[in-house]
Amino acid sequence: MIAHCGTFFMSGPAGVFEKEPFAAGTEALLEAGATSGCYSVIGGGHTAACAEKFGLAKKFSYISTGGGAMETYILGKQLPVVEALKAAYNRKCPADA
Repeated sequence: MIAHCGTFFMSGPAGVFEKEPFAAGTEALLEAGATSGCYSVIGGGHTAACAEKFGLAKKFSYISTGGGAMETYILGKQLPVVEALKAAYNRKCPADA
């Protein structure tokens, strides 16, 4: 299925990748996403670490170490820090009055 997708998105490893017997599923998913030819996005520090560990990081279209924040952004939800920065930018400073 992954080989024929238009976009691959993975946020979080598929198991305890630090222990060799459990790393195979995560490695297989990342390998499939990295070699599928589609736009491939992975998110989260552990997922990025897995991609590095398996030598696949350079094959992805985009890597974010912020997994939860990236998911929130992709889903079109507001990110509190971005909203705070927008509010600060739009607020008139007393010196500008």
